[in-house]
Amino acid sequence: MQSDSAVVPDVKCGSTPCGVEEVLDMQRILNDYNIIRGKVPTQDEFWDVVAITTADEEQCKAYRKQVAWKLKRKELPVVSFHVFADPPGPKIGDPMFHMLDVKLAIYMPFIRKMRPGVFLTCADDIEVYTLDSDADWSFTNLGFTALAHPATLEFGTKHGVYVLPTDKLDFETATFVSDCLEVLQKPTKSLMEQKGAVCCRKNGEKFTYTDSAFYFDADVSKELLEFADRQGSVSCEIDAYGDFLQALGHRATPNYINNTVNVSDVNSNLIETRMKVYDLLNGTPLHLVVLNYSRFYHLGSMEEYLFHMCQDDQFSRSMGFKRFVFSKIQSRNLLPDSSRETENEGSGIEKRAGYHQQCAYEPPDNASIQGCIMHSLLTESSLIQPSSVVEYSHFDFPIQIDGRCIISHCTYAQADGAQLPSEHSLHVYPGTFLHTVPVNVDGQSWYATVMFHVEDDLKASANTLKEAEGLKYFGQKLSDVIDRYKGIDIVRDGHRAERRFERAFEVTTPKYSLWAAKLFPLLKSRSQSFQVALDCLQTVLKQRDFAPIPCMYVSMADVAELRDLDLMLDERNELHEKLKAIV
Repeated sequence: MQSDSAVVPDVKCGSTPCGVEEVLDMQRILNDYNIIRGKVPTQDEFWDVVAITTADEEQCKAYRKQVAWKLKRKELPVVSFHVFADPPGPKIGDPMFHMLDVKLAIYMPFIRKMRPGVFLTCADDIEVYTLDSDADWSFTNLGFTALAHPATLEFGTKHGVYVLPTDKLDFETATFVSDCLEVLQKPTKSLMEQKGAVCCRKNGEKFTYTDSAFYFDADVSKELLEFADRQGSVSCEIDAYGDFLQALGHRATPNYINNTVNVSDVNSNLIETRMKVYDLLNGTPLHLVVLNYSRFYHLGSMEEYLFHMCQDDQFSRSMGFKRFVFSKIQSRNLLPDSSRETENEGSGIEKRAGYHQQCAYEPPDNASIQGCIMHSLLTESSLIQPSSVVEYSHFDFPIQIDGRCIISHCTYAQADGAQLPSEHSLHVYPGTFLHTVPVNVDGQSWYATVMFHVEDDLKASANTLKEAEGLKYFGQKLSDVIDRYKGIDIVRDGHRAERRFERAFEVTTPKYSLWAAKLFPLLKSRSQSFQVALDCLQTVLKQRDFAPIPCMYVSMADVAELRDLDLMLDERNELHEKLKAIV
C-alpha cells in the first residue's frame, strides 16, 4: 500500500506573499460577480458570449442542461452561453464544469480594458492577483495579449514560458505591459538560460514568467475562421498554447513544429497542419500583461486538486473558499427504530439494524468530519481526514475516509437498498479515488464505481500483454491484482468464463494501460456498486481473493464511452433538492 504522506505540488508564486491587498482584490472581484448573477449585466460588466467546449456530444448535452439549470436558479449572469462538442478524434478540451463560476468571475476586471475579441482560458486552473489600477496596462494592442506570471524555473519546465526584452522588465510594479521575444513550451532550465527567459531578483532568486490565459482580437478571430474554412475538418491535434503561441514573438521560428513530445495524438497530417498554422500566425503581435503579484493554481491532477482544496490555506484565503459547502450532516440514532422490530419465532424480537434520522446540521470546527465537503449528505460518527475531498455524495451510514482520498458522486443510501455495514461503518483507505458513474449498456442502466490510487499513472502504457503485467495499480503489479479477482466475467459475446489477466483487455487494444483495463464491475444500483468497490479495494490492498456476484467488468475507457451523463445530472439535481429541503 502506498504512503499517505502528502506530496505538495509546485505552486507558481508571485514576488510577494499572499497579502491583504490580494485577498481584498479577489474578494472584490467575486462580490462583483455575485451582484450580477441572475441579472442582465451592462456592456462593460461581463462577457457578451461564453463558449464552453466539451469532449463529445454526450457531455455537450449534459453541460447544456447544467447551464440551463444554473440560469433558472439565477446562478449565472444572463448572457449568451454556447456549449460545443468536439468532433470525434483529437480534442479541444474537457472542462471541469464545477469551476465555471470561478472562471467567469476572476477575469472580469480585464473586460473594460479590452477591444472586441476572444479571451481563452483552460478549465483546470485559477489565477489570483493584485492589479495596479493606476498603471497603463490594457488588452487594446493588436493581435494577441497574454497574461504572464512569475514562477520558479522548475515550474516553468512543465508550462509555457515567455521571453521578455530585458529593457522592459519591471519587478516592482504590480502590473505592466511588455512585448514578447519568444514563447517556449515546457523548456529545460538550461534552455531557459540560453534563451534569456531567466530573471533574477535583487536577493539572487531566479525565476521566469509563465503562461495562463490569453486574448486575441477580432482580426485574429476572422483569420482563424477563414483558415478553418479553407482547411476543412482538422484531423490532427492543434493546441492553442503549443501551436498558436509558439508561432508568435519577434524571435519565433518553426523549429518546434517537428517536436511532438507534448502531442498526445501524432498522425501523418500533424506536421503539415502545424506549419500552416505557423505561417498564418507568425508575425502577429504578441504582448504580455505581466502580473507580478499573482499566483497560478493548477488543479488538473488529483494530487493538485487535493492539495489546493484541502491544505492550501493561502489559496482558500485568496478565493474566500470554504471547506464545507452546501452539505449537511445527518444526526442518527444507532438504536433500531421500533418500527424495525418484528416477531421472530425462533428468538422472539428480531432487531433489523437501521438508523433513524433525527436532524441535520453543519459540523463544528473540531468535528470528526474534516476535509473539503461539497454538495454532500453525510452521517454523524463518520470520520473524514482533513486532506480528503467528498463531493456530490450521499451516505446514510457512517463512513471512514482516510487521508488524500477523492470521493465523487458516490452513494450508500437506504432508499437505494443500502443496509447497515457489518462493522457499522464503511472504510476508504488512504489515497483512493472513487467515482460512481451511471452507464447505458444496450438500453439498460448500470453503475460502475471506478477506483484508482491518486498516484496511479493512467497514461502509462505497454505494447504487449506480457509488458502490461508490470503496470502499477495501487502500487502493485496489475496482473497480481486481477488474478485475485476470482469472480465470473461475462465477455462481450455473452459467454461466461473464469476471469484471467488476458480477459482484462479487449483483443483489439492497441496499447495496454490502466485506462483500458477492465477492472470495474457493473451493478444495478449506486449503493451496491459502491459497496462492491470497497470489497474490491480490500482485495487490492489486503491482497486477498475476491468473489463477487457474476457481472460484466468495464474499463475507464468503456465508462467514458458508455456513461449516462443525463442520468448523472438528474441524480445530482435530486441530491441538490434534498439538501435544499433539509432544515
